Amino acid sequence: MKRTLLLLGFALSLMTAFSQKADPLASAVNQIHLDFIEADNSDKGISETKLSELKDLYDQSLKAGYQVGIELCGTDLIRQYIRHGNYQKVVEIGGQIIGSSKSYSNSTTATETHRMMGLAYSNLGLYDKSLEEYHLSIDAVSQVKTADFRHYLRAIAYENITSYFEFTRQHLDSIEYYYRKSIEEAKLISDTGSRIPSNYKFNAILYPHKDLADYYLNICKPPQPHKAQQEIEIALKMNESGHGKVMISNKIAFLNTLCQCLYSQKAYQKTIRFGMQGLELESTAPSPYDRADIYEVLAKSYLAQNDKDASGKYMNLYTLLKDSLQASEKIQTSTAVTQLLDSQRKTHASNARQIILWALGVILSIILLVYIIWKTDSKSLHKKYEYLVRQLQEEKQQQAQLALIAASTVPESEGAATQIQNEIDTETNADTATTPVDMQASIAANEEKPGSSGISDETLSRLLVKLEKFERSHKYLKPEINLAFLSHYLGTNQTYLTELLKVHRGMTYRNYMNGLKIDYIKKKLYEEPIYREYKITHLAEECGFASRQVFISVFKKQTGMPPSFFINQLKQERHLRQEQIVSSAQ
Repeated sequence: MKRTLLLLGFALSLMTAFSQKADPLASAVNQIHLDFIEADNSDKGISETKLSELKDLYDQSLKAGYQVGIELCGTDLIRQYIRHGNYQKVVEIGGQIIGSSKSYSNSTTATETHRMMGLAYSNLGLYDKSLEEYHLSIDAVSQVKTADFRHYLRAIAYENITSYFEFTRQHLDSIEYYYRKSIEEAKLISDTGSRIPSNYKFNAILYPHKDLADYYLNICKPPQPHKAQQEIEIALKMNESGHGKVMISNKIAFLNTLCQCLYSQKAYQKTIRFGMQGLELESTAPSPYDRADIYEVLAKSYLAQNDKDASGKYMNLYTLLKDSLQASEKIQTSTAVTQLLDSQRKTHASNARQIILWALGVILSIILLVYIIWKTDSKSLHKKYEYLVRQLQEEKQQQAQLALIAASTVPESEGAATQIQNEIDTETNADTATTPVDMQASIAANEEKPGSSGISDETLSRLLVKLEKFERSHKYLKPEINLAFLSHYLGTNQTYLTELLKVHRGMTYRNYMNGLKIDYIKKKLYEEPIYREYKITHLAEECGFASRQVFISVFKKQTGMPPSFFINQLKQERHLRQEQIVSSAQ
């Protein structure tokens, strides 16, 4: 099993001690943090009383929202839970630390918390989650400001990430790769002028050598005892050099691996001697997984020396402890999985609520936008309707005035008008006879004149008079009317008719014809209520359109509103007038 290197507690205290609040909680937090650092750098263990005091200060910090206390006490607490194998509590408290703030009081908090949570998830069998935490830890190292701190934290993170490959049995060569990277990163820590004690660098280098020995003995396929021996000798020389002291948290694991290596060399007496040292040390600083490994190697070493009683004793101790650890792991794994699933469900529920609220917001915004557009369009349509009705009213009044003037004209004028009309009728027999030769000759003669428009003033006047008569005749309602027919009817050709409409009506032939048809049906709908009861298809046929869709499109283009809206508005106004008449009659 993977053990954790000592966290950067000493550095944490240095970085936070000068910013502590001047209150009892801050002082107590700082003092207990220093106590735990001292214990880690000595052979003293952590008493239950001290551990209970740490838990209490962590709870007080949580309740008071004291971020420094949450980070210092929290990381110290999960470090102890890692050593005791209580991985479920590591996940629980680690989650509280991570969720306590978006900006931590110390830049090392995130990387250390994620790293230890990665260790916990590995030991709980949640390997994908552990790898995620390890990567978060490595990424968070970049937030640390001091270079030596970054080297130290990366070294620890690289050493710990190997647990993922060990437990999953995937890419086993990655284990050796990350141990070597860990050693290289630790060697980059400055020997002088560094805020990190030299003892930390010493342990950060020694521990991966111990791990490599364990890797070559128990993980590498096939095992390579000679390489394991080389790594353990490096670690032993470092330990005996006096350049640093192996921290108590690392010393037990170191003695465990040393026993495994000595046993592989059949040095049973040395195995037993170092195993006993490990058990004695473990009694002051509990590390149940290391204890189980030492029980097992002692049982095998005594058996190799034919001491069956001693072998049986340690095998029983190993079996009982192993069963207890496995039972605890199952409970912790079940609890951790349940918490993880609950957390994911809560996250999904929260995300679902946010999505629903967002969707409702979008829907309401769309509804509001549609309403605003509808309201704006409705106002615009009503304005266009009112303008159209005013036009129709004015035209009706003009027609009434013209009729009144015509009725009061003297007989001489009437006779003159009749004569003029007869002359026009004589000239407009193009619909029943061939094109007049004189008009064609006039047009042809003008075509030959340089700079001529092609139509003389006299011919133009006659064409315009004929055009006006055509507009009054309603012949444009016939579906068969086309440009060739109208040209023949007026006694001209298509080119001059097109030019005539462009200059004197300001539109193309098609728009001109559509305009006449729409004007006709508008007046019918306005003046004759019976037309408002007809279907759109019938109205389209009535004014000479080939289809209902074309009629609607042209009507909307000419008036700015669909025919149905125009008809409904006329009906509503008529209904209101009738109600007013009935009301006034009563």
